Amino acid sequence: MRLTELTDPQIEEGWRDWAAKAALAVGLAMSPASAAAAHSSAPVKTTAAATPISPVQSESLLMKAAREAGIRGIELAAFMSQCAHETLDFRRLKEFGGTLDFRKYDPKYNHRKAQILGNTHKGDGALYAGRGFLQITGRDIYRRAGAALGWPLESKPELATNPSIAANISVWFWQHRVAPNVTDFSNVAEVTKYINPGLAGLEDRKKKFQEYRAKLAPSTPPAKSAGVKPTNSDIMRGVKKVFMLNKQPDGTYR
Repeated sequence: MRLTELTDPQIEEGWRDWAAKAALAVGLAMSPASAAAAHSSAPVKTTAAATPISPVQSESLLMKAAREAGIRGIELAAFMSQCAHETLDFRRLKEFGGTLDFRKYDPKYNHRKAQILGNTHKGDGALYAGRGFLQITGRDIYRRAGAALGWPLESKPELATNPSIAANISVWFWQHRVAPNVTDFSNVAEVTKYINPGLAGLEDRKKKFQEYRAKLAPSTPPAKSAGVKPTNSDIMRGVKKVFMLNKQPDGTYR
């Protein structure tokens, strides 16, 4: 979610529901002890370093991750178009703004909003600003994504700007927050409300969806021409030509 697209009602509506549902799901699926055991048993990489890649390479990397996760067809067009909008066509994996801009997420300056996002300490607003292809925002979602994917995102949130990690985060976010709630992936407004409840940038999202839908549509061979129906005269000329070709020197026909 872009910084300029985020308003109080949007966070209130979107993140409160997400936090409540996710907390219930996590609580039912895994105890703190089992979560810690699972986390400690898997090797965790801690470097955010990545060779800079172009927007075209970022798009290709994300598309590959989505397909490997089973995202196909209209859903893939919906996913890619939302990510394209959020990242300014794959040119930026971190939300625009500086420390002063991100005070709107900070508990010292906006306690209500910070509480919804799970930001608990001064400076959390800037530390857990939007990152990745779908711009995850707030300590809570960094913690949940990190626990699910095996990356220490809460302690190292900058990892979410690594394109490969960002791709996995975005696929996880889509499959846990967006896809389960969407009944029609061609309905851009329905999809958008689980990413940006205020539907900011909806027209651009719609435009990008149509572009990806056309790009990802299966190619079909051009229809065969029906041609022109021959007239009786055409048929007679054809018959005459055949007879002439078969006429023998003695006047007989083969």
